[in-house]
Amino acid sequence: MSIRPMYLLLALCCAASALATYPVGDEPPDFTLTDTAGNAWSLAGQRGKVVMINFGQTASQPCDSSFAHIQPDFVDGYDPAVFTAVHIDVANQTAQQLVAYWGFFNPQFPILTMGGTLFGDWGEEYIPHTVVLDPIGIVRGNWIGFYQPFYPRMHETILAHINPTGLYVQGHTVTVTSGDADQVFEPGEVAGLTVTLENMGLNAATNVSATLDSPSEWVTISPGVIGWPNMSPGQTGLGTAPFTLTLSESAPEAMDLPLELSVSCDQGEAVLRFSIEVGQRVAYWTMNGEEGSEGWTHAATAGWNDVWHLSTEFSHSPTHAWKAGSATTGTYGNHVDCRLVSPPLALENWSRLHFWHRMDAEVSAAFPDSAYDGGVVEISLDDGANWTQLFPMTGYNKAFRGQSGGGNPASHNFPGQTPCYSGNFPWEEAVFDLAAFNGETVRLGFHFGSDNGGSQEGWYVDDLVLAAPTEDTGLAPLARPRSLALLEAWPNPFNPTTRIAYEVGEAGLVRLALFDLAGRQVGVLAEGVRAAGRHELSLDAASLAGGIYLLSLESAHGTRSLKLLLVR
Repeated sequence: MSIRPMYLLLALCCAASALATYPVGDEPPDFTLTDTAGNAWSLAGQRGKVVMINFGQTASQPCDSSFAHIQPDFVDGYDPAVFTAVHIDVANQTAQQLVAYWGFFNPQFPILTMGGTLFGDWGEEYIPHTVVLDPIGIVRGNWIGFYQPFYPRMHETILAHINPTGLYVQGHTVTVTSGDADQVFEPGEVAGLTVTLENMGLNAATNVSATLDSPSEWVTISPGVIGWPNMSPGQTGLGTAPFTLTLSESAPEAMDLPLELSVSCDQGEAVLRFSIEVGQRVAYWTMNGEEGSEGWTHAATAGWNDVWHLSTEFSHSPTHAWKAGSATTGTYGNHVDCRLVSPPLALENWSRLHFWHRMDAEVSAAFPDSAYDGGVVEISLDDGANWTQLFPMTGYNKAFRGQSGGGNPASHNFPGQTPCYSGNFPWEEAVFDLAAFNGETVRLGFHFGSDNGGSQEGWYVDDLVLAAPTEDTGLAPLARPRSLALLEAWPNPFNPTTRIAYEVGEAGLVRLALFDLAGRQVGVLAEGVRAAGRHELSLDAASLAGGIYLLSLESAHGTRSLKLLLVR
């Protein structure tokens, strides 16, 4: 099997010069450095691998926090035959100094010394960023920063390029062959799935075949192997036959069904992950501001300022929108921490929240991925006594800074590195999956805050919709009995303790375990027979490294999962 030429992921987390911006289209030269043990390490010597390089200076924040995540969140999760990571010190410290400083992290990857000449002179103009180079060493992607909100995209990038086949899913077609005639793939129905592949590699893909599987318990798939035509670089190919998918009658009425296409060709093997939509959702609750503020409340955290109000300055439709900002045409001002709270909402099963929003909020000039001001979406199950952050299906675009430009703690009221909406963007839609809260009565919160520095126009929120599956008539909301639910963790993000709630529909064996991103089990929180109903417990993660973890709740009725973010 041949290996594709090297892909390089550069993660620069501290300071160097503006010469190191690596714009798309740039081609960095090869280099050789020595690690703390005196061994030579060269960029060219990593051919055939995805390479992650973390640049930073000794004793520099935020390098400390970023450095601590390299091992558990990246190095431990990948096969060293196809992935490698290094840290390069650009402050030109000696090996002894680096070992003394970084040693308490117990790094299991090379620490390279004397790398300051790689990226120009030391200076304050440097903007840290993450860069992806293609097989011939040209920059094809460039992200500002190396922060936890970007980790999912970084993992996607790594996984996408650990692929010697060069083949990717370009598209797919679902044709329902049983059930009603609406061509919506629903529980109890059978559908044909035809997959189109695209060769994005440098070599022709020959003798291509694949099998299809799913981690979901709700679907069975046949036949075993499907073929594709040979594809030259840049060409697409259609599977020679469809896969047949049979959806269980007990499947959720609406979900994204995960699929795994295991591709094999003369050039190698790869697993390509994608999903298809099951069912459809219709709106059962809407709010566009035209009905006034009845049932909505907003208030400041004690000692902070509240700037939420109904505004006619801008709206998505038709004339009103909620605004966190000045009641005139000014800015939202300093020292803001306030929450707009919805009326109680009875969630139908498998609901999703949609809304439109626009924002103009202060971000860091030196670290544009980081916010001094911004907003998050939250949910409460106890009438507003406690709040849990919700995460959009496409992710937040920024993260709150933990420090000010002078190195002091940031003066906003959010924990550092909390993912958020910030910056300047026009009207766009946000979507949140609320399946973890099936059947609950909740309140939604729009939490906005600013520090004690500059301020901008603010955050507009409009045209909120809750949508859920319907019966085949498309009229009546579906009310499926709940058999298993992993409800929430609060707070989330957390440090180091959080409360977890789960619910079982009937008495039986239950297992609640915690896993890291590499899929390793790091703890079992509950195991054994549990009575029907709601259960709560505490998680103390004092012994774990900061990062993203996955809670998995298993019973005879299936598996539910919930993402946790441990911040340090």
